[in-house]
Amino acid sequence: MGDLEQAKEYHEHALNIRLIKLGPDHLDVAMCYNTLGSVHHLGDLKQAKEYHERALTIYLKNLGPDHLDVAMCSNNLGSVHHHLGDLEQAKEYHERALTIYLKMLDPDHPDVATCYNDLGTVHCDLGDLEQAKEYHERALTICLRKLGPEDLDAARCYNNLGTVHRDLGDLDQAKKYCERALTIYLKKLGPDHLNVAMCYNNLGTVHRDLDDLEQAKKYHERAVTIGVKKLGPDHLNVAMYYNNLGTVHHDLGDLEHAKKYHECAVTIGVKKLGPDHLKMATYYNNLGTVHIDLGLLEKAKEYLERALIIHLKKLGLDHPDVATCYNNLGTVHQDLGDLEQAKEYHQRALTIRLKKLGPDHLDVLAVQQTLTQLQQMMDLISGKKHVRCCTIL
Repeated sequence: MGDLEQAKEYHEHALNIRLIKLGPDHLDVAMCYNTLGSVHHLGDLKQAKEYHERALTIYLKNLGPDHLDVAMCSNNLGSVHHHLGDLEQAKEYHERALTIYLKMLDPDHPDVATCYNDLGTVHCDLGDLEQAKEYHERALTICLRKLGPEDLDAARCYNNLGTVHRDLGDLDQAKKYCERALTIYLKKLGPDHLNVAMCYNNLGTVHRDLDDLEQAKKYHERAVTIGVKKLGPDHLNVAMYYNNLGTVHHDLGDLEHAKKYHECAVTIGVKKLGPDHLKMATYYNNLGTVHIDLGLLEKAKEYLERALIIHLKKLGLDHPDVATCYNNLGTVHQDLGDLEQAKEYHQRALTIRLKKLGPDHLDVLAVQQTLTQLQQMMDLISGKKHVRCCTIL
């Protein structure tokens, strides 16, 4: 029996004893539900959600809506909803927790910093990068003031700020923040901890964006090794690491390995999350792009359309990830020879990226260049048709 299963068994025994001795609405029973929710958060998210909801119900009944334990439970539910891909619900729970903490605690309390961090992560996934950056900076300020620069909570802030700066296109700053986080985690937790794996994963992503692909590959391989060792081959974090390693192999031109790793990510994701989870959109999208380069265009189109449907449903019309789907679908339709449809998809991508990233972002410039090249192709084809018509006349 693994450590996680052993922990679940012990906590379930404790819950059963307290239910018998204390009744279903006792605060100690709520504490057991909350703890079991946190344990299940590492694997069974739906069960985690159920336990945290039971705990919250008891806390609200016994303590009222403004108690710190209600805030703690709300924050935990926010994290579960985040991992389930329900970002708006996650945001609502984290905001409830933050409101209570700010009312009941000093504004520089570490629990307030935790809420800022969690809210920042949700806003990052929602594509609201400036708000995400602001929340993570508030969290870091509190952690540095109250806990010091080498505390684990400070490392979490550095890691999250690295992710936001990467998404904003500020790669050098992203690298600095991720390296600070890794230094603290290695010192405090050792080389095989899951937080170290997460840092390796994030550094790999930054190095990929910096075109340092061999270093990116090394970091992602380290993340996979730790993840498989600590969590097993079918864990959601391992799926994410496989996905990112597949992306690097794609960039390196190793399409068969890229396809294999992306298929591993899809297999784990469907098994653990179901086919319509937000995370699956990313995995479908990346597997689709590999199929483009393999020349399997109809299969690529199928995967990319799945990704687009999920992103539109979960994130709305204007999210940067929707723009990515449009851009990739434009590429497929271009390769299929449907230039008008390709142009439409790329134009949709450009509209979103201009709105979200501004006119000087690299992703905006890339789409503009693609549209220019596409228009030149269409003009050339149109000109040739015109010449043929004149010749016939």
